[in-house]
Amino acid sequence: MRFIYTSIVFIFLLASCNTAKHAEMGTYLNDSISNESTGNSVEKQESTFEEDRKVLYSANLNLAVKNRDSTASQIAAIAKRYNGYVNETGTYRCVIRVKSEQLNSAIDDISTLGKVNYKNIHGADVTESYLDNKLRLENAEKSRNRYLELLEKATTVQEILLVEKELERLNVTIEMLKGKMNR
Repeated sequence: MRFIYTSIVFIFLLASCNTAKHAEMGTYLNDSISNESTGNSVEKQESTFEEDRKVLYSANLNLAVKNRDSTASQIAAIAKRYNGYVNETGTYRCVIRVKSEQLNSAIDDISTLGKVNYKNIHGADVTESYLDNKLRLENAEKSRNRYLELLEKATTVQEILLVEKELERLNVTIEMLKGKMNR
């Protein structure tokens, strides 16, 4: 039996920012282990800190498979099953994206397609970048509201055009920041 080696790369996003959002999505970044005998406030602060983290997960698998072409289509079907999509596909590499709560299930399903020679899961903390974008978004939305108030007070065509130009710029910025945060 001849095996062909195929590398599979997954990108998983954790899109939750607080405890309520975790419960809503049905996923937890870190299971908390509590020491009930101490129960001091430092431990509670650390737990909250971990719950609010934004982590981008990447999983790399190297599989030995019989047929690369059919394996690529099977991986695409697995991505679709978990509401994901194929980001890149080739002879020796396939990249899919699925939500982080589907990480283990997708890996388990893909692992059944061949012999797993290598498996690595890596998480990158993007919390700081997320919080920076969130702050920028809040400031841009506040500025937009102030410009909307100015638009109501504008009396000349020139004033209206200047305010609308700034509103357009702010709307582009707001949409860009929302897109970054969603990714």
